[in-house]
Amino acid sequence: MSLNLGYKITALALSDFGPVTVENLRVHLSTQEKAKDEPFQLPDFSRLHLPRFLKGTNVQPLKVTLAKASYINPTRHYEAKGTLSFSEEGSKFNTVQLNAEVNDVLKKQQYTANVEVKSEDFFVSDQWKINVQSEFAEEEKEIKAQFNFLWDRRDKYFELLTTAKMQKIKANAVIKTHYEKDEMVTSVEAKVDNIDPMIPHVELPHCEFSLRAVRLTRNDGILNINCPLHLQLKEYSFLLEGKKVDESPKTAVLDLSGEVETFFELDLDHETKGTITAKMLAMPYHFIETDGNISVQFEGIPTNFPDDWKLLTDFDFNFSIKHFQKLAQFLSNTTFSLPAPFHVLKGDLALNIKGKSDVFGDDSHFPFQFQTHLSSSEQNFDVLSDGNIRINFSSGKYQSSYLEMKVKLDDVEVQLPKLNPIALPQLVLDERIVLEKQKKVQAEAEKKTFTYDVFVVTEKSQPLQVKYYPAKKTIPILVDLHLSDKGMEGTVHIQTFPVEFFQREATVEQVSLRFLQPTENSEVDATINVPYADYTITIKVLGTLDQPKVVMESSPPLSEEDIYAVLLYGEPYQELAYDESSSTADVSAAIADRALSLFSLYALGSTPIERVNYNPVTKSFSTKIKLPGGASLVLGGDAEKKEIGIQKQLGKGWIIRTLYESPNEENAQQDAKATAVIEWNKRY
Repeated sequence: MSLNLGYKITALALSDFGPVTVENLRVHLSTQEKAKDEPFQLPDFSRLHLPRFLKGTNVQPLKVTLAKASYINPTRHYEAKGTLSFSEEGSKFNTVQLNAEVNDVLKKQQYTANVEVKSEDFFVSDQWKINVQSEFAEEEKEIKAQFNFLWDRRDKYFELLTTAKMQKIKANAVIKTHYEKDEMVTSVEAKVDNIDPMIPHVELPHCEFSLRAVRLTRNDGILNINCPLHLQLKEYSFLLEGKKVDESPKTAVLDLSGEVETFFELDLDHETKGTITAKMLAMPYHFIETDGNISVQFEGIPTNFPDDWKLLTDFDFNFSIKHFQKLAQFLSNTTFSLPAPFHVLKGDLALNIKGKSDVFGDDSHFPFQFQTHLSSSEQNFDVLSDGNIRINFSSGKYQSSYLEMKVKLDDVEVQLPKLNPIALPQLVLDERIVLEKQKKVQAEAEKKTFTYDVFVVTEKSQPLQVKYYPAKKTIPILVDLHLSDKGMEGTVHIQTFPVEFFQREATVEQVSLRFLQPTENSEVDATINVPYADYTITIKVLGTLDQPKVVMESSPPLSEEDIYAVLLYGEPYQELAYDESSSTADVSAAIADRALSLFSLYALGSTPIERVNYNPVTKSFSTKIKLPGGASLVLGGDAEKKEIGIQKQLGKGWIIRTLYESPNEENAQQDAKATAVIEWNKRY
């Protein structure tokens, strides 16, 4: 090693240095003090140049070989080796090379680095290039990474190429940056494989980040982000009863964009705030299309995260079914087939979900809108639903949720199938029937965490229109219902419409249903006018839905027997034959005992009745109806069984009777019976 000092008039300077060779250097440092955890800081290469007093020095070749270095304290153990060399060109060095290998003994991690720094003006200025090639490995976690870093100070450019592997996950990236005094532009291209079973491949084809200085004196900067994100999705099929309903799209495309107010030069104590938005382009399924976006608004100091940070999310997603009939046709041969009249509708459905969530708050809100535009040759189903879902968290744990929704029947006209009117449908469940789901809800009533309020309404000027075959015109219905976790309340009002009733042109003046809690207290109020040449009979249904009462009136006044006689046979009671008058009396008794409903009465009045029998003691009811060809149909039943049969005169006293008996639900364990009897009668 040689060292020469020279003296200049202006300052002391080193005129010659080197050559220097150090071989087999060994360093060992051991301490009992624990290492302090300090925040990571990037090395500052911006002022990498020689001190002024070395700029005129003639530097000879220098090489230092570190055979082994170790550092040990109670929590860390590092071992290292490497070489450091200075190379010259002419009489001044222009290249620095560092080759190093570092092992973290406790974590079983290994780092290697080859660093080369070159300066064309021999480090007189900052015009140098640095090239770093390094590797990192951790055997236990199957991690391996390679980095190639290039920084050109003269062209104000740096580039990072990296490949990494952690178990099955593989990644590679190319990062390029150009910078000026007050602006830095970075482009990123990256690919990641096997990141998740559902997302096997992620690609950033070209991301651009622009950092611009706003106030250098305060180190304020604005970061703009424009980054498309391509996701390759796992291909899978949606199955329904073993039949493929739909299949997932192969790719999803997100456009990331945003603006962030932050530091210009790295300073993790600088306040940072901004908004980043991810826009999802349309994802077409066979039946469904989806698109949307999510925005994240944040504010805080990086070193304090998550303390004192504000983090808000705002998302807007759309789901639509463009061809409803295709879905209906697909479901037609499954247990999920759509019932009439919805199975013939064409059009589209659209669901929009908007949400605002405070990540560090207690409540998250998700407003949504559901809209239908469905129609057929005789039907229309335009419905607009607005709602909001609120989810409550406490200390990061789910506590409760609440749904509020308004369903507006804008333009709805439906055609009901020809339902069997023999018995008035019960609008509330029999109290003896308790579903398994209800049992569970009742058992966990105190643990209930989901509540809801759903309002179903129609405008007075645009009622719901229902087509039903007994009615001559559509039935206008006004709806104002409130459904909640406590039950259903509100009103359903059916406006005036004509109907064929008892083979006459009748008019339903109004039907009002008022739903109350408890449900069995809900009320009904209906009025039907049946005109005759000499009479107008008014049928009223009053009372509760559970036990409605049928009241008969007439103008001019008639007795109850005369009213039933006119309804059934078109004549007053005293003008009827014996069988007809007997049937009239039994019908009156059956209605009084609520064994016969209004719809059953309508069915009787619409058929050629031969006889009606009712036993008030056994509560058994039967009716005999004429059939073509001289046959008769017999319908009947009581609390234990239902009966249906056919009888026919064969001539000369011979009669054949068939009868089929089936037990009611309460006696379902009993067997059904079928009999056929041939009778011969002769009068003497």
